[in-house]
Amino acid sequence: TLHLTEAPQYVLDVNPDTWTSARLAAENEKARIQREKKNFRPVTCEAALPTFRKGEYGMSVRLAAQGGRPASGTAKVRLPGHPDGRAQFAFKLKADETRDFSVTFGALDVSAFEEIPVEVEIAVGERTYVVKDEMNYLFAARMDTPTFDGKDNEWKGVRAWAIDATKSSDLGQFHEGAKDMRGDVRVGWNDDYLLFFVRTEDDVFLQQETGYKTWDWDCVQMGFTKVYRHRNTNNMWLDSLTRCRTELDFALTKNGPEMFRTMTWDPKGYPKTFIDPDKGKLGIVQRKDADGRTYTNYEIGIKWEVLGLAKVSPGERLGWAIALLDQDYLDRTVQIGPSKTGAFALKDPMKFGMLTLGEAE
Repeated sequence: TLHLTEAPQYVLDVNPDTWTSARLAAENEKARIQREKKNFRPVTCEAALPTFRKGEYGMSVRLAAQGGRPASGTAKVRLPGHPDGRAQFAFKLKADETRDFSVTFGALDVSAFEEIPVEVEIAVGERTYVVKDEMNYLFAARMDTPTFDGKDNEWKGVRAWAIDATKSSDLGQFHEGAKDMRGDVRVGWNDDYLLFFVRTEDDVFLQQETGYKTWDWDCVQMGFTKVYRHRNTNNMWLDSLTRCRTELDFALTKNGPEMFRTMTWDPKGYPKTFIDPDKGKLGIVQRKDADGRTYTNYEIGIKWEVLGLAKVSPGERLGWAIALLDQDYLDRTVQIGPSKTGAFALKDPMKFGMLTLGEAE
């Protein structure tokens, strides 16, 4: 047996092929150790997450000391494309310590639905390296439970985020921008509910179904995951339970407002069916103006248990996406299905946005 040492090693009566294999193995081991030394990062960035406190945007950066040694240095945070999104801080970590550091950007001009690239540059001694990620600044406002009457008087202090009416993810050939369909959404939460107030403006409103297939006509769809962008492992069952991906539809039908689960991670425990009134609240108000345009308000309250959550707290992050579905023709030979515009990718949980539960102001 040969071991990697600084001193020569002498071996007698060894087959040349064995000697060659042993020499190559020793060389490979030496190269591996050199690579590890070269690539070793004394401090790692475990997370870079958005914050919004007292009207100011910022970020929480989690750093961890590696290798069983203390470490100190500086970290620079950048949001490329946003000149105001720059900050830096000094850090000092004990051996194996993990700690969160907060930076403030102040008045940052961003949309809640904008996926922003993030760069964290870490400098320790002569070592400097950059960690890259992306995030978005969508925060749910802490608020009391509203009356679910479809009116926005209880939402006056919550910002409405416009959904880009120029974009359509499905059947875009039938989507004609703002004149066809546009809308905005406000997001709130409390210990009992995840809350939404969605407003849509549509040139033609059509909803001919009830129950599962309301998604085939004009309605609002939302996708949720309990964990933001959970990456798959080799255990599909555990991945499904961890992610808890579900999809809910909100529609004004001939039977009145309906909330229906159309996708689930657990068909037995959370079946595809109507959400019970004690677990989901939906108030819808609709009016038409003189030229036939339809304005619809959806006031939504979803009990946390519907999403697979028992208890939540400020700073918790969910995966979320929204789509406004728009069908303009009864004749399906003219328009085969509804066009879809919204925020984030409803059918791909790895492209969901980050919805953060905000702190009380």
